[in-house]
Amino acid sequence: MTQLSINTLRRSLLRINKLRTTRYGAIPLTNVITIRQNSTFTESPRKSADLGGLLIKHAPAPVKPYLRLARVDKNIGTWLLLFPCLWSMSLGDQFHIIPDPYLGACFVIGAIVMRGAGCTVNDIWDRDIDAKVERTKVRPIASGEISVPRAIMFLGAQSLTGLAVLLQFSPATIAMCASSLFLVVAYPLMKRITHWPQFVLGLTFNWGALVGYGAVMGYTDWSVVLPLYCAGIAWTLVYDTIYAHQDKKDDALVGVRSTALLFGENSRLILSLFAAVFLVMMIITGAQAYEIHSFDDVVKRFPYFASVVAATGHLLYQINFVDYSNPQQCFKMFDANKWVGLMVLFGIIATNMLVRRDSNKSPIFEQKKLQNQTFKQEEAKKSMLDRVKQTINLKW
Repeated sequence: MTQLSINTLRRSLLRINKLRTTRYGAIPLTNVITIRQNSTFTESPRKSADLGGLLIKHAPAPVKPYLRLARVDKNIGTWLLLFPCLWSMSLGDQFHIIPDPYLGACFVIGAIVMRGAGCTVNDIWDRDIDAKVERTKVRPIASGEISVPRAIMFLGAQSLTGLAVLLQFSPATIAMCASSLFLVVAYPLMKRITHWPQFVLGLTFNWGALVGYGAVMGYTDWSVVLPLYCAGIAWTLVYDTIYAHQDKKDDALVGVRSTALLFGENSRLILSLFAAVFLVMMIITGAQAYEIHSFDDVVKRFPYFASVVAATGHLLYQINFVDYSNPQQCFKMFDANKWVGLMVLFGIIATNMLVRRDSNKSPIFEQKKLQNQTFKQEEAKKSMLDRVKQTINLKW
């Protein structure tokens, strides 16, 4: 639209002098034209028909800012937090198509609640920075929709809900989950002191890889979960560096650090190396989980390794085809990482079906299956109070 046509439209609207409701509120359309001319990509509730967007759309007005604070309308963060848990559970419990639906549901609810709590903590710490960054200045705390005391009260409610979910797990799992709280609180501060906040996010978001296996099996096979954890960290460095490229100009102005600024023009090369780390660590994870000793074993467990290669290919596509100077495209590539998680999860489930088919008569398989069933029966008998007492008395 030319400047002449814009000026003509302004004069016409001034004569009409009507108010319209826009995403900026009830303001004159002439002002909206000025805002839209000067604005870049900003966060706003999604207009798609996903569940979170619909929930915010139909929620009472006083509730909407709190739903936005918990990022209910942006569920990709919940997926990225949940996938390491589901991968770890599925690698541990190879005896069922879907590992323990009850525990799986607890992980889903926990991921939703604690991801929201993490966003609340992040926005409390970053309220002054968010107000200076174009994309984040509309967040509820930064924009003044929610005061800090009210945000802290909301965080308390989220934490109590998370605690209620946590008490459904075994004492060892409760202790393992609780040990990640330091990372949850510390992560928002990292962007002030290091160029590697994405690494700290990887430590935080992939903690479920260390938890899921033990939650379903009653013990943790560290030869499986540690390389899985490392793979998840490498994955996070890829997707969150792409995400951070949205804000690199504003971040440089306000003094916020990130791997996007650190890597700069070398982002494609360095992130490709992290994608390679993801591939290697996932191969090691599969080799340990499925007891791979020869190439024939690889062929027998083909779905897992094929899914890992496909997921790595998807990462390389994101890295090499994203326009790092285009915020909308960076977010689109970031959002696409749910498909990476699903590829790996479906590969694990398909491989577990082959494991059950081939191992039904294996003494080791039957021993692990019996151990899994015994653990579940013992946990089912425990009350919440018993879990709390055992967690307090747990000796590492």
